[in-house]
Amino acid sequence: MQALLRIFDAILKCAAMLGAFLLAMTVAVTVGDVVLRPFGLRYFSWHVDAVELTLVIATFLLAPWILAIGAHVRVDIVLQILPARLAVWVERLAWGWGAVLCGWLGWLAVGELLSAAQRGTLFIRSFVIPEWWILTVVPYCFAALCIELVLRAAGLRTREERAAI
Repeated sequence: MQALLRIFDAILKCAAMLGAFLLAMTVAVTVGDVVLRPFGLRYFSWHVDAVELTLVIATFLLAPWILAIGAHVRVDIVLQILPARLAVWVERLAWGWGAVLCGWLGWLAVGELLSAAQRGTLFIRSFVIPEWWILTVVPYCFAALCIELVLRAAGLRTREERAAI
C-alpha cells in the first residue's frame, strides 16, 4: 500500500509542477506583453486567451496536490465544538461525502470529455485547439481528489492541516 501511496503522491507532484509551470509562463507572458506595449509591439496577441486557458488548467492540476498537502481552505468551526471522538467521525464522514461527489463529478467529466472528442468541438479564440484537450485535466482532478478524500476517510492519510478557519 505504501508503494501505491508514493506513486499517487508522485503523480500529484508532477501535476502540481506542471500547473506551477503554467502559472509561471502566464506571469512571464503577461510581463512581456506589458513591457512591449509602450513600444507599439503586439507580439502576444494571444495573451489574454492563453491566460484564461492556463488559469483553468492550472487550477485543475493543482487542486488535488493542494488538498493532499493540507493547504486548502478548511472551515472547521463545527469540529472545534464537538467532542474529539465525534469530530473525527464527522470529519471522516465529510471526506467520504466529498469523495462520492468528486467521483460523480469525475464520471460526468469523463462523459463530457468523450462527448467533446466525438463531436470534434473546438476551442476557438485567437488560436484553435480541440476542446477535449482542455477537458482532459478535469477527470484527472476529480479522480485525484476522490482518491485523496477516500484515503482521508479511511484514515490512511494523517497529515496535519496547515490552516483552518
